[in-house]
Amino acid sequence: MLFGPHETNLGDAGRGITDDHVAYYAERAAGGAGIIVVEPASVHPSDHPYAYAPAAFRPAAAPRSGAVPRSGAAPRSAAAPRPAAAPRSAAAPGPAAALVAPDPHAEMQLSGLPRADGPAELHLGDVPAARGWAAVAQACRPHGTLVLAGLAHAGGQGSTAHSGHPLWGPSAVPDVVSREVPVAMDAAQIEEIVLGFAAAARSAVDNGVDGVEISAGQHSLLRQFCSGLTNHRTDAYGRDRSLLLRRVLAAVREEIGPEPLLTLRLCIDELAPWAGITPADGVGRARAVAADVDLLVPVAGSGLSVAATRPDLHTPEAFLRERCAAVRRAVDGATAVALAGSVASPSLAEDVLTCGDADIVEMTRAQIADPSLVALVRAGTPERVRPCLLTNALAAARDPRNPVVGDELEPRSGYERTEPAVVPRSAAGPPVPRPVLVVGGGPAGCEAARTLALLGHPVTLHERSSRLGGMLHAAAALPGRSRLLLAVPWWERELARLGVRVELGSDLDGSAVAAASARGVPVLLATGSRPTAPGFGSDVPVVPAAELAAAAGSAGTDLAGSRRVRTLLAAGGVSAGAPVLVRDPVGDWTGPGVAELLAGAGYRVTLSTPDAVAGHQLGRCGDMAPANARLERAGVVRALFTAVRHVRDGVAELVDVHTGAVTTVPCAAVVDCAARLPDRTLPDAPGRRSIGDRVAPRTIAEAVREGRRAAQALGEGLCRAPEPAGSRRVAAPAAEGHHVARATVERATAGPGAGGRAAGAGRAEPAVSPRLGDPLRLGRHPLRNRIVFTAHLTGFAEGGLPTPRHVGYYAARAAGGAGLVITEEHAVHPADRPYERLIRGHDPAVLPGYRALTDAVHRHGAVVLAQLNHNGAQGSGMYSREPVVGPSALPDPMFREVPAELDAAGIAEIVAAFADVAARCVDGGFDGVELQCSHASLLRLFLSPATNRRTDAWGRDRAKIVLDVVAAVREAIGPDPVLGLRIGVDERIPGGITPDDGAALARRLVATGAVDHLNTSIGVATSTLHLIEPSMHTPSGYAGRLAARLRDAVREAGADVPVIGVGRFTTPAQAAGALDRGECDLVGIARGQIADPAFAAKALAGRPVRRCVGCNQDCIGRVGLNLPLGCLVDPAAGREWLAPAVLPVGARPPAPARSGPARPTGSARSGLEGPPAPERSGPAGPVLRVLVAGAGPAGLSAAAALAGRGHDVLLVERATRTGGRLALAATAPGRAELGHVTDDLLRAVHESGARLRLGTEVDRAFVEEYRPDALVLATGARPAPPPWDPDGLTVPVDDVLAGAPVPDGPVLVVDELGFHHATSVAELLSARGHDTEIVTPALVVGQDLGLTLDREGFRCRAHAAGIRCSTDRAVLGVQRTGEQSRAVELLHHPTGRIERREVAAVVAAVPAVPSAGTCARLWTGPGEDGPTVHRIGDALTPRRADAAIREGSALLSAVLT
Repeated sequence: MLFGPHETNLGDAGRGITDDHVAYYAERAAGGAGIIVVEPASVHPSDHPYAYAPAAFRPAAAPRSGAVPRSGAAPRSAAAPRPAAAPRSAAAPGPAAALVAPDPHAEMQLSGLPRADGPAELHLGDVPAARGWAAVAQACRPHGTLVLAGLAHAGGQGSTAHSGHPLWGPSAVPDVVSREVPVAMDAAQIEEIVLGFAAAARSAVDNGVDGVEISAGQHSLLRQFCSGLTNHRTDAYGRDRSLLLRRVLAAVREEIGPEPLLTLRLCIDELAPWAGITPADGVGRARAVAADVDLLVPVAGSGLSVAATRPDLHTPEAFLRERCAAVRRAVDGATAVALAGSVASPSLAEDVLTCGDADIVEMTRAQIADPSLVALVRAGTPERVRPCLLTNALAAARDPRNPVVGDELEPRSGYERTEPAVVPRSAAGPPVPRPVLVVGGGPAGCEAARTLALLGHPVTLHERSSRLGGMLHAAAALPGRSRLLLAVPWWERELARLGVRVELGSDLDGSAVAAASARGVPVLLATGSRPTAPGFGSDVPVVPAAELAAAAGSAGTDLAGSRRVRTLLAAGGVSAGAPVLVRDPVGDWTGPGVAELLAGAGYRVTLSTPDAVAGHQLGRCGDMAPANARLERAGVVRALFTAVRHVRDGVAELVDVHTGAVTTVPCAAVVDCAARLPDRTLPDAPGRRSIGDRVAPRTIAEAVREGRRAAQALGEGLCRAPEPAGSRRVAAPAAEGHHVARATVERATAGPGAGGRAAGAGRAEPAVSPRLGDPLRLGRHPLRNRIVFTAHLTGFAEGGLPTPRHVGYYAARAAGGAGLVITEEHAVHPADRPYERLIRGHDPAVLPGYRALTDAVHRHGAVVLAQLNHNGAQGSGMYSREPVVGPSALPDPMFREVPAELDAAGIAEIVAAFADVAARCVDGGFDGVELQCSHASLLRLFLSPATNRRTDAWGRDRAKIVLDVVAAVREAIGPDPVLGLRIGVDERIPGGITPDDGAALARRLVATGAVDHLNTSIGVATSTLHLIEPSMHTPSGYAGRLAARLRDAVREAGADVPVIGVGRFTTPAQAAGALDRGECDLVGIARGQIADPAFAAKALAGRPVRRCVGCNQDCIGRVGLNLPLGCLVDPAAGREWLAPAVLPVGARPPAPARSGPARPTGSARSGLEGPPAPERSGPAGPVLRVLVAGAGPAGLSAAAALAGRGHDVLLVERATRTGGRLALAATAPGRAELGHVTDDLLRAVHESGARLRLGTEVDRAFVEEYRPDALVLATGARPAPPPWDPDGLTVPVDDVLAGAPVPDGPVLVVDELGFHHATSVAELLSARGHDTEIVTPALVVGQDLGLTLDREGFRCRAHAAGIRCSTDRAVLGVQRTGEQSRAVELLHHPTGRIERREVAAVVAAVPAVPSAGTCARLWTGPGEDGPTVHRIGDALTPRRADAAIREGSALLSAVLT
């Protein structure tokens, strides 16, 4: 039995195999697994496919992908010893070696750095995964389990997000999912990969594993070399696509020797017969390599079909059985063959082995579900094996949120070190029986009863229906989801085995439960959920989804199920074949499943969802795209981006959630898939504990976990006083009691009213408007100016603690002159963890990090506050494994988890938690705190009428909790520290907080005399996030009126509490304007100071700043993907901790000494560094003569950085203007601010002293005449002709932006990039009068616009302009039908339908390729005389502008990475 390789997210930032891995694998070994393949580790630094991917290379062996020195030895084969790299000359290394000083400890090792001559030497010492391999082997070996180290390189299916390194691939073929274009590997890079696999294998074997498994399956560079889809090479690796695979296997075998196992995971079918690996190819390749390996694991899938490799329950078990058997017959005993692919039941596995279809069976997900699977089968009790449901809800861990691998029915999977095991009393000692009553036989109740019985307690379970399982029956009735019902007979068998008394059809009332409690019988209430009332008016039947599914499921067959659905709807007057509307505001499996069920029963179905796709939340389990395809094939109409307004007279009115446009569809009935509510028919009372959906309706996993936890706490005597069960009372935070005691004493010493915060004690208004540089007192703390670095998420925390990255980041803004720094939010309670990389202020371990951060900020003269927050329902229980909480049981529109409604005790705990963390922050050196009551907070949820539906004290006075928190925090921190609040002044949602509400709250807050400042916010961080952090389409100062409204309210109350105004200020003039207009007292500038840390100092000195352009790509876009924050225009943002300490404000280093011609004075700095660079005497080595070809973002950045450090730089551009393709993008409607990037880089070039020459082509003669020491190729990229347009009939988007004429008439824009390219050109063409349609093969037009918060704006503009968007359509070909007409053939790939468009022009937004001219002529091989040549930016491989700017600046030194 094989436990196969898979992503677990059990790793760490160091990319090691952790103790969590060890416990995870050891549990499977103890359960009888014969072979365990450890999570695949990357064999080369160019590969970092996901955040916690293990690494099997030495960190010091940094990749050198973009440059080739002009001398050196030719690369050797993997088996031969390598000579030392040849120097440039016999005397000394060439001067170009001084160009780069890579830092091996940099968290983002960038491309474009010179590679050593030939591949790196084998290093057999420690690698990040090495110690973990040894620990796993040691833990598993006592159980007789063989341990193999998985080794891999993801190639073009990897990610640049974590390393910044460009992807490597056999050819420059963009990945279908990420659309990233890899670098086509050269011979030296291929050699590095061969050696990387060999070195990693040797390290693994040296550290005690029994062998290695090489991946040539999904997410594999080796598979990409084997496939015609991705390998378009014309060299030996293209003529023989298996060559690299065979070389790797040979090198690994030679390195590890004959004894260790060498296994291969080999793709035998890419499911793309037109060009990919076919079954015949796969069998032939398996036969060819069989003699070289000890075990072969055939798999299927490619970049086009990632979900097919490990599919969910819609795919039958053992779907690869026939193909595996064919491989086994083909290899004819040369090696063992393992069957992989959804093998989940022991009986099927035994049949496979008995029939000779495989020698070994891989049952990975089945052993995640039950680690003891093999042991139970060996014991003759296979019926006790916990079923694997194959939903992939928790077992598919490749997700940017980094969820830990797990299983719905086994809460310990992935949490073996933190989730306690259920130890039967027979093993733990004599039981102390205590009768327990469980009410409800759904997943929570069944698991609770089973656990209590295992612990030795007599249990009676009452279920009011005639069967156990609860909502599982309804869920399993939906098409393709019948496996969900496997859990029910398993629980039935377990409960019978353990002697649980099950009473079916027993509907206990309150008196029966009260009587049991009176007898001292503990009660667990697992009464499930109930449907919510429709949120819209309707005069047609509205059927809850669960009711419809339950009716279908009771029949047991598809045909009978359809008949029962028709019977149910007919009872409400709905005729067969009538139009039915499925309302799906949740986006899980329910809506698509119900729509499929109805379509199968013959109804005309429309599915309404507010999302861009149906089943939005199915992406994690891999079923989102397949689900949408199934709906299309079933004829379901997907009404995307819509909400149901009402249904009248047989017509449903749907409103677009972005544009407000109204559409109507016929509707005879509505099936409502809205979130359900807790069923609390039985009252709460002391001694009763609620579990499962009664707490908050969620998934099977949460129900099972809560059932088990509650049973363990009850059965083992771990619960102290019984807790009221009806409402969620969060666990009390860990507190340091001296915090509150100390603060209370200080406040008492100061006396009542200290600090002059009373409403009437304000200062007189100044006669003139304040200026940015004017000082201001914030409470008792003087601020040096009016510029505030406001709070925002950074994604820098590790393990919930502040990091050196935080310290460098905030210190840089303080050094840059900010008067006030407010850090990102700090969680005040352990149950609140909406994001993975959040500072957990409730953990006392934060104090050292706090002190390091505050000391660094204070060192530069700024005041620093910590923002405190509890996100409430605007979060997820994914990380905390607890339900989210809120004032009412209303799910958030983004996270969509139903919160547990807080009771009075839970509210009190949260109030105390704010006070506790506030005191800890002051202990950590913060000058005070800011409470988040705005766009993403529990406090806002209480304040808003839209989310607070309570009728108690916290509903009658929605501000009560805020006032209570303010009082508790002021009491905890004393009179001196600053206490401010950020409040939402206008939520912009129906029924939400209005400016009048915000003003009223402001008056109440300043009346307390406890508040030192108010900060403003607009929007809600989930449904209207685009208002909080708007893109460049939104003008500066857009929210100024709200700050003014708040400030007026404060002044009307007779207070002088300062108000902070926000609103996308990108220049000092814009910020000063807000003060001039009297809108605010302080100006909050977040993104402006991310872009330029020295914004404040430059503003006060009258110097131009490097401007934020509101692109949102590297700041909001990265944080939204659970990545550390960055900045497109400031490559150092978020990486300041890698640089030496910055100088104080105003200090400037001397110009570097030069051995060449003098440079103009005043140009010592490039303008890219943010705060001034540390003092240095000159460049690190001799002054170099550098030629930079290309003045796009990469070339401008490189020239400024190199000249800024003293090198002699000539920047040459063949065009008559700078900026490259970025300058073209700036000509698109609403994108003009992109021109600021070029302008600011050009200014930096001039300030650095670099020389610029326009209208000049760099050719070989130019280089030979100029004789540079180093040549930087930043020649950019050009649009590649799309394969479906061999005759060149399309117009590239670049040409349209450059002014190329487009014939009058309709235009079809093809979007194969998923970003602004297609959408911007469509807007431009529409503005010129063209009838415009955008088509894309993807699920969404401009699918990445959501990350940068541009989707809502684009859709509104497109609607106003009449631009149509068509998805799921791939272009098959273009034909000329006239001088100015084209016929386009489209494939609607979900259905196979062919469509045709007649248009005047076709505009293509397709992947680009590096410009072939200059780059090809000047990029020559190793060993030739001449300058060292570096490729950067799109000349290396096309990416976005941030990579170009980063690589240009990184050419100088890794300290900016």
